[in-house]
Amino acid sequence: MLFVLLTILFTSLSAYGHGDEEGSSKDSNGSTELDFASLSLNLIYGASIISILALSWYLTLKNPHQFHKRIVFDVIAVVVVIATLFMIFSTLYVNITSPTHGPVHWHADFEINLCNTNYELYDPIGLSNRVGTNLLHEHNDNRIHVEGVPRTLDEISLGKFFEKVESYITETEFHLHSSIGEVTVKNNDVCNGKLAALYVFAEKQSGRERKWSRLDNAGDYVLSPYSTIPPGDRLKIIFNEKNEKELLAELNGADENNIDIVIR
Repeated sequence: MLFVLLTILFTSLSAYGHGDEEGSSKDSNGSTELDFASLSLNLIYGASIISILALSWYLTLKNPHQFHKRIVFDVIAVVVVIATLFMIFSTLYVNITSPTHGPVHWHADFEINLCNTNYELYDPIGLSNRVGTNLLHEHNDNRIHVEGVPRTLDEISLGKFFEKVESYITETEFHLHSSIGEVTVKNNDVCNGKLAALYVFAEKQSGRERKWSRLDNAGDYVLSPYSTIPPGDRLKIIFNEKNEKELLAELNGADENNIDIVIR
């Protein structure tokens, strides 16, 4: 019986481990990374089910003996030990291999202005009051939340955030699943009767000063590692007919002739 129940446990774990969504995921290079959080949770479920089955089996016996009690005890002890050891191993492994070497709690505020109109993400539904994932989400507050242990920095990039909230951003195009519907803009679309372009600006901390600059490859950008703002980042996604110098002058409150364009 012990062998049969353990076979059920490991079969269940293996099935989840090879799943497309729950037990594994692919990194930017296409390699498969185990989702230890999901696997640990599934292992706990499996251990609980096996323990219940073992107890149920014992209760159905007409004349249970000490030997039967021992079987039930051994089954429960083995599955609990396996689940506990796996959770300990997976926690250590995830933290050691993470580029942040442990859990993070970072934030960045963002604004979206497309052709002089402000947009917000679609509203969350349900008790979680969020859109996105456990690791990368927004709480209807125009703030990016990074909470957890990232396996790669790409997993917490700006591009990945928009992907998780049913949107996307590239160097030339931006699609937003907004509170009023789907919105898409791209370079050379018309805004205010003129050809316009997409820009992403970040206000970052540099010593005691904060200054706006344009982000190059904005989709790959990883938030500054702060939980409060400031010193955390403020981001602006702008689609406008104005050029970069004009927009930076407005953001920094300076004369555009005194603005040096810095792409980061």
